[in-house]
Amino acid sequence: GYMLLGLLLAAKSIGPNDSWQSYNQSDVLKNLKSDLNHTFFPLEGPCTKYEDRGMIHQYTAETTQHIIQPTSVKFVDIIGDSCLNGWTCGNLAVNSRDSAAFYYHLLGQPGQLVSEASLKQMLQLKPFTTGWGKGLPYGYGLMPFAPKVLPQFANQSEDVILLGHGGMDYGSQSTFSGYSFALRSALSVGTGSETGMNCSLVPIQLNLYALQITACNLYNNILEALEEHYGARTPRLDCGPGGPKSGSVTHDATHDALLSHWKTQARQTLQRKTSHHLRFQSAGIGLKCV
Repeated sequence: GYMLLGLLLAAKSIGPNDSWQSYNQSDVLKNLKSDLNHTFFPLEGPCTKYEDRGMIHQYTAETTQHIIQPTSVKFVDIIGDSCLNGWTCGNLAVNSRDSAAFYYHLLGQPGQLVSEASLKQMLQLKPFTTGWGKGLPYGYGLMPFAPKVLPQFANQSEDVILLGHGGMDYGSQSTFSGYSFALRSALSVGTGSETGMNCSLVPIQLNLYALQITACNLYNNILEALEEHYGARTPRLDCGPGGPKSGSVTHDATHDALLSHWKTQARQTLQRKTSHHLRFQSAGIGLKCV
């Protein structure tokens, strides 16, 4: 689907005799070029070709069995592989700061990236009815994340909901990125590996939760900073022991109420176009085997 969309965009943007490679994917971000200056779209060639632009080493896990029950694990640096992926469905290169800035401008500053009419359509979430993520509310490229708060902050559960999108490939992931309408802040956490890489962990499967645990604790640090900034109590997430308590919003009565809450806040944001927003980001964190 996204590859077909890329071909459609290219057909509308370049001459009839030009190749798909001549389509400039960065055009859609041209209004924010100064704030998204660590975002680009690699084309043909290995990732090593783009190291001078900040391309990082990325590690994939090779296991003798599935990563859930591996008998041995080997981490392989794939920086020498193609950076094209699926072109318009996978060749984005972005750091965490720019990813947070993207959601800040998309959802916190309506009209800067897409029209307000388009944004309203993107905010119309409907639950998946089959396959992966059944029950997960999903819009036009947007999905909510609702990390669990500690019991004493139960009445502030809706404040920590992020609206954004997850993503990962063979050597990187950023499955915790989005914008909070309640906190007026954007957050993005990314890693340069598809799992944690600490082979001394017992059990080793804890590496599967490396990003979630890291993101949960970083989010708590940000909530502390926001409490000081706003001068009002902010909630805290339940990050352990054993890692954060689950992630994405499901389609039930409780979360329907939460979604209704942030949808109201989204409408208010669209109406007032508030300019007082914050954004946070974290450098990618990778845990290497020793």
